[in-house]
Amino acid sequence: MEAQRKAASQIRLFILATLVIKVARGSMLDRTYQNITDITTETIIAGITYANYGHNLLKHIPAGHFGSLPDLNTLLFEYNEISTVDDFALSNLYALNVLYLRFNKLKVITTNMLKGLSGLTQLLLNNNLIHTVQILAFSDLTSLTTCLLYSNQLKSLPESAFDPNNLPTALGNINIRSNDLLCDCEMVWLKESDGTWITVGFADNTACIGPTALAGRKWDTLTVQEMETLGKGSHHNFTMFFSTLTFKDGIMGVRSDLR
Repeated sequence: MEAQRKAASQIRLFILATLVIKVARGSMLDRTYQNITDITTETIIAGITYANYGHNLLKHIPAGHFGSLPDLNTLLFEYNEISTVDDFALSNLYALNVLYLRFNKLKVITTNMLKGLSGLTQLLLNNNLIHTVQILAFSDLTSLTTCLLYSNQLKSLPESAFDPNNLPTALGNINIRSNDLLCDCEMVWLKESDGTWITVGFADNTACIGPTALAGRKWDTLTVQEMETLGKGSHHNFTMFFSTLTFKDGIMGVRSDLR
C-alpha cells in the first residue's frame, strides 16, 4: 500500500510539473476569474494549446479575434454571460478538440457559429437558454463524440442540424435531458438513429413534456410507432404560429401583413 501511495504521489507531481512547464512555455492561457467583459482586449499568444476564459463577464464572442491558432486544442468559455457568438468566430481553429460554452446565455445555435470545427470532439452547450438549433449548425462537426445540450429550452432537435452526407462517425453521447421535448414525429429521426451513428445519453432520465399522450414518458421507453401516431400534428400550432413570424439578422418579428 505504501508503494502504491508513493507511486500515486509521483504521478501527481509529474502531472503538476508538466503543467508548470507548459505554462512557463506559454502553451497554456488561464484567464479565469479576471472579470473580463470584452474578449477583444485580450492578447492572443501564438502557439497556445489551451485557453480558459471561464468564470468571467463575457457577453459576446466576435469574429476575427482568434485568427489562426493552429495548435489550440482546448477553448473554455464556461460560466460567463455569453448570449451570441458571431458567425465563423472560431472557424480558423482547425485543431480545436474541446469547446466549453456551458453555463452561459446562448439562445440560438446558428448555422455558421461552429463552422470549420471538423476536429471538434467535445462540445458542451448545457445550461444555456437554447431554444433553436438552426439548419446545418452541426454540419462540420464530423469528429464529434460528445454533445451536451441538457438543461436548455429545446422542444426538438432537428435532423436538419446535421448534414446527412457528412455525419459524425461516432457521436456516442448526445445529452438532451432537462429540456421541454416534444417527442413527436419531428423527433422520430433521432429515435430511429439512436444506437447507430448517434446515441442519446441518459435516455432513461430524458423525459418528454408532450404530446399529451406521451407526456412524462422516458426516451428509452418510446417507440417510433408511438411517436408517429400519438405525436402526429402536435407541431401544428407551432407551425401556424411561426408562419406569422419573420427573421432578420437573428431578430424575430411579426410579418408586416399580419400586424
